[in-house]
Formats: sequence, structure tokens, C-alpha cells
Amino acid sequence: MATRDVTFENVTTGKGSPVLILYASANPDERYWKAADTFDITRQERRRPHGLRARVHACLGMGLARLEANALLTALPSRAEVLEVGEPTWRLNNTIRGLESLPVTERSL
Repeated sequence: MATRDVTFENVTTGKGSPVLILYASANPDERYWKAADTFDITRQERRRPHGLRARVHACLGMGLARLEANALLTALPSRAEVLEVGEPTWRLNNTIRGLESLPVTERSL
């Protein structure tokens, strides 16, 4: 509940109003990223932080996630000639944005 009248980004919330904080747009923030909802590993816009950063608030699973990503990205080039990435299915969650699935198909040249 808002303890006082607050204006944030041109929206005023009155004292006593319910408030809900959503993290879903923490990283794909349209104000800082072009095509914010598109995953682009070659993205040049690196001025703003991505998830899994080591700051005051950091994901507890970031170490494991980095190890898993490193193992996958190290092993893939020797095992796959071409990878085709399909359409992602987003997990329905009102606080954390994440993938339910991301189909990837390997094929030979």
C-alpha cells in the first residue's frame, strides 16, 4: 500500500492505494534497447546491465546458469554444424520473465 501520494513516470498513486512491483521489464526495457523483446547475442547496446549481473541484487542461481551456458556454448561448435532456433514460448509469471521453451534444431550442411 502506498504510504503517501507518489508520482512516478507521470502516473500518480494516492495514499492507501495498492501497489504491485513487476520485474518483467527489468531487462527488456524499451527505453534503453532497440527491439527489446528480441534476444540478440550480437547486440551492440551494452551500456545498460543485463540479467545475472553481480550488483547489490544478484540472482542466486547466476553461477550455475553461467556454468551451464559456458558448457553448452563450448560443446556446441564441435557437435553441430547448423543450429536453427524456433519461436520461444514464454513462461507465464507476473514477476520474472523467462522462457518455458526454446526449440533448437541441429542440422548438417
